[in-house]
Amino acid sequence: MAWDSMVLKIVLPMEILLEQEGVTRLVVDTTKGSVGFLPLRLDCIALVVPGIIAYELKDGKERYAAVDTGILVKSGSLVRLAVRDGVVGEDLEELKGIIEDKFIKQSEEEQHIQRMLARLEGTLMMRATEGLIRRPH
Repeated sequence: MAWDSMVLKIVLPMEILLEQEGVTRLVVDTTKGSVGFLPLRLDCIALVVPGIIAYELKDGKERYAAVDTGILVKSGSLVRLAVRDGVVGEDLEELKGIIEDKFIKQSEEEQHIQRMLARLEGTLMMRATEGLIRRPH
């Protein structure tokens, strides 16, 4: 077990978002505030709130991930985050662009779904009304 670095694993419900070895420092927003993790930190569990995770690699480069709510478990040199949604980026500008694109896409999909539901409701109402009109009184 390497005591000079950690393995960061971010898991979404349907996929592994990130599995990064050689992490020397990690900062995560939790329900108790911003918490830093170093390789020798004691094992723990924390509830993660939506925010930006910053982690540093052995080469000194800092990377970022934006995550939704979830749970963090640190066990030895392995730090696992299970979150509802997330994206990763090499820098904050890239991360910002990814997030904006994702929200725009989600917004367009949500609008499409709302239009489909409105059509379905209209069809159901029309059929229900036709059924009421055709019934003998």
